[in-house]
Order: sequence, then structure tokens, then C-alpha cells
Amino acid sequence: MMININSGTFDQLKTRVGIGDTYAKRIVEGRPYQRTDELVTKNVIPQMTYDKIKDQIITRPKEGQRHKTRTRRSDSGQST
Repeated sequence: MMININSGTFDQLKTRVGIGDTYAKRIVEGRPYQRTDELVTKNVIPQMTYDKIKDQIITRPKEGQRHKTRTRRSDSGQST
């Protein structure tokens, strides 16, 4: 079963190999994530633990927490 690191519960996160109370708490406190590898780049969990769970987790920001995307402008100044 895949677990969304942005919406999974503390107890659901702990079902992943290598994720105990401390790492589950850090994952929850670090939300939201845009990519699963942010768990490593933001020093939430070590690379070795991430390698064990990376195929079992997904990330989609919770509704209302999505980052706005910028509109590119062409050379003429019009939005594309």
C-alpha cells in the first residue's frame, strides 16, 4: 500500500520499514512536500531510510496547499 507523506497519519507512516515515532513525527511536521526526495534534502530522514521506503510513498500536496505556478511571458510581454 502506498502512503501519501502529505496526508498519511502518524500511525500509517510508522508502518514503513525504518520509520518509527521520531521520523514519523518529523515527516508530519515538515509538511507539505512537493517530492518524496525532500525527506532527504530537508534532513527529515537519512538517505538509507529513504532508499528503503521510496517505492512505498507518494506525495501530493493537500488541497489548498498547492503552490501557485508562475505564468511565463513571451518576448512580446504576453502570457503564454
